[in-house]
Amino acid sequence: MIRVEGVWKSFQGVPALKGVSLAVASGDALLLTGPSGAGKTTLLRLLFAADHADRGEVFVAGRSLQRLRASSIPYVRRNIGVVFQDFKLLEDRSAVENVAVTLEILDLGRKIILARSHAALEAVGLGTRALSRAGSLSGGEQQRVAIARALVGEPALLLCDEPTGNLDPERAHDLLVLLDQIHQRGTTILIATHDPEVVDFGIDARWRRARLVDGEMLDVDLPVARPARLDEETEGFSGRPEADATDVVRLLKVVQ
Repeated sequence: MIRVEGVWKSFQGVPALKGVSLAVASGDALLLTGPSGAGKTTLLRLLFAADHADRGEVFVAGRSLQRLRASSIPYVRRNIGVVFQDFKLLEDRSAVENVAVTLEILDLGRKIILARSHAALEAVGLGTRALSRAGSLSGGEQQRVAIARALVGEPALLLCDEPTGNLDPERAHDLLVLLDQIHQRGTTILIATHDPEVVDFGIDARWRRARLVDGEMLDVDLPVARPARLDEETEGFSGRPEADATDVVRLLKVVQ
């Protein structure tokens, strides 16, 4: 699912990643650990084509993101759910509108979009806040909106940047249980964190681990990536059956 080969990335002449290589098999779960400033967020941004490497190559589902046409990037992103460290919500829009953004690009009918978006918010305990403006929600509530938005589209790959950073311990544990369930269903997940409680959970769940320190990859515990199935129309992602609102509730009900 993911292959990173000798990637370098600098900002204003300061290296953020130094020859990083990584392989994550389809359906795998990886904890990417390391202190703040180690390059974890930079690597995640490369994986969903928000940025490009200065040197080296990044492959997702067998496709080189460096060589991908700009018009093809949306096909990649349709299959990637991202939970950002700073949420990246539209603060002047409602919670349900923020979640619906993920489905609107899939050309689904309006009724289906609203049903699935409301179901996702209900499942993360925000059903009564669906119409509230995102900017009026607490940090923890905004995090849950971001999680619902990332999961509502049933992504093949889920990237999480410090997903428990704004959650209390109980909610954080519930989120980690949810992520493990999603992994068990076959979704590839990559979680960037420096939270020792997340690391401990991952060890118990037998998630694989890799560590970034000062832009260099250390202590990688990974198998050789299995080749991903390719589909020209979707630029590397196999088609997946659409999930209905009931399936979304089943996936997310653990965080209630």
